[in-house]
Amino acid sequence: MKAVILAGGSGTRLQEEVPDVPKVMAPINGKPFLEYLLKILKKNYIKDVILSVGYKKESIIRHFNIRKNVEMNISFSEEDKPLGTGGAVKKAIDQYGDGSKIFFVFNGDCLTDANLFEMFESHLMYTKQENDGRLATMLAVEVSDTSRYGRLDGSNKKITKMTEKGMGGRGFINGGCYIFNIGIKKYLKKKCSLEKDVFPKLIKKEKLFYWNDDVDNFIDIGTPEDYRKLCNEDFDKWKKIVS
Repeated sequence: MKAVILAGGSGTRLQEEVPDVPKVMAPINGKPFLEYLLKILKKNYIKDVILSVGYKKESIIRHFNIRKNVEMNISFSEEDKPLGTGGAVKKAIDQYGDGSKIFFVFNGDCLTDANLFEMFESHLMYTKQENDGRLATMLAVEVSDTSRYGRLDGSNKKITKMTEKGMGGRGFINGGCYIFNIGIKKYLKKKCSLEKDVFPKLIKKEKLFYWNDDVDNFIDIGTPEDYRKLCNEDFDKWKKIVS
């Protein structure tokens, strides 16, 4: 299985905690956050990874060139200027160039204990079914308050609506993990946003589905509060998950 990790963002809100490094390189017990995400991917048999890098990309490239992991094939897709999440995916998957038809995409600031291999198997099974129509499967995570994240609504595993941040209450959110069929390239432009440009079109055409089985733990480090929580009270739990 192959994957693209979106690691190009600056993490504006997190800069008060880690002002000198990209968000994905924020230190967690002496190691950058991105190393923990890569461990989760490796546990789920994902070993061919493109890191899409932009903001302070030299620090990411230098770190992973020095700490080469022989059990993972890590390469880089470099942005000279921001392309948006959709543009970054397009540039990265163009690098594969070997006929890959299905691939994962991960936000570089999220961790989950979801069984990604089962998610892949589910996506593969349904895309082979006649008239299923899906181009993408999104990991959906249930949380007690959706107001910080935005909200997903759906029916029969098909996403029907994505609401912007602000709407609270228990519900499902975007877990920052996607599986795309190569047909997604039709919706990707050189510069575009997955969230604002691509997903609304897929919803309208009924091609965006969700998967939410067996997701017990999820965190993103987009805010100083969640970053500190991962560094302190949640670290032992996540250390066990990624070990």
